[in-house]
Amino acid sequence: MKKRDSFLNKSIKSKSDEQKKHFYSEYKLYRNMIVKLCRKSKKDHYVNFFNDNVNNIKNTWKGVNSIISSSKSKSNSPNSIIINKQIITDKETISNSFNEYFSSIATKLREAMPKSNIDFNKYLGASNPNSLFLSPVTPKEIEDEISLLDNNKSSGINSISPIILKKTKA
Repeated sequence: MKKRDSFLNKSIKSKSDEQKKHFYSEYKLYRNMIVKLCRKSKKDHYVNFFNDNVNNIKNTWKGVNSIISSSKSKSNSPNSIIINKQIITDKETISNSFNEYFSSIATKLREAMPKSNIDFNKYLGASNPNSLFLSPVTPKEIEDEISLLDNNKSSGINSISPIILKKTKA
């Protein structure tokens, strides 16, 4: 990796195009070799891991989860911000500052725009003859759809089975 980085630096710092091309081709050669070795190493690691844990379902699932990265995402919120040349680290104050900033953008933009005496309808084109109107759903329609659900199907994203939905209807 040090050689790879060295060739990249030499490529960047070289004065002549010929040297740049030479160093860059060496950099790419080492870069590709490192990528191949990392992939092979990772593959070998997981092959050995699953072979060692073939009879241990708990560790097997830990391995699967580490591969698919199903862990909860980490927060990307800032630890500190600068307000009026002062560093703020209190999470509630940071949150309120962001809320105040983003909720006031529209008002500030509206105040900065020049006033107009023209009605907004003048800017609109003709209405679309192919527009779509959706009427509100009635409770009866929901009940009818619930009654059509198959009892043998698994629950949906809300984890409520069709049988429970049908029983709560009654």
